[in-house]
Amino acid sequence: MFSKFQSLPSYFGGKRKLVKYIFKPIKKTEGVFIDAFLGGGSVSLYAKAKGYKVIANDIAFRSVIIGRALISNNSVKLETEDLARLFLKAKHDFVYEVNYGFISGVKAPDGKELDAYYLGVNEPLEKAKGEVVAIIHRTNDDDDKLVVVPDGVVLTDEEIKQQVHFQEQWFESIVIRK
Repeated sequence: MFSKFQSLPSYFGGKRKLVKYIFKPIKKTEGVFIDAFLGGGSVSLYAKAKGYKVIANDIAFRSVIIGRALISNNSVKLETEDLARLFLKAKHDFVYEVNYGFISGVKAPDGKELDAYYLGVNEPLEKAKGEVVAIIHRTNDDDDKLVVVPDGVVLTDEEIKQQVHFQEQWFESIVIRK
């Protein structure tokens, strides 16, 4: 099993820890893999990375959308590196869909280091330089976030909102520009 596989999102009833046992008795290395209970997608993503054509479904609409976009899409083959890029794992088992970090030495109102979304780059980064183009201001929380992009990257407010929705959906927030 590849190391980045552990970075897939947790899901109630998830089968991530069972994948090696699910695939152990399967001797075929190609063909069709049907996952009727997609959930977080760990079994289907593993099957696709192993070369199977995957048909996935779930009662949850979120899972169906992910299944259609990432898994049942047969024009793209997922490799180990693709899985790592799709799901970035952070502390506390929360999955960040974009690069996310903090500005070292700068304190936010909550007393911790100032957080920042680093948008405009699709691969995980350890460190980055860029330009602060906006602030995600949470109107019901004191934990605002900077929006940082590499030089030359231009994003609309709507593009920013779409990219940070995975986390900001739990808060009331607005995008503030200079």
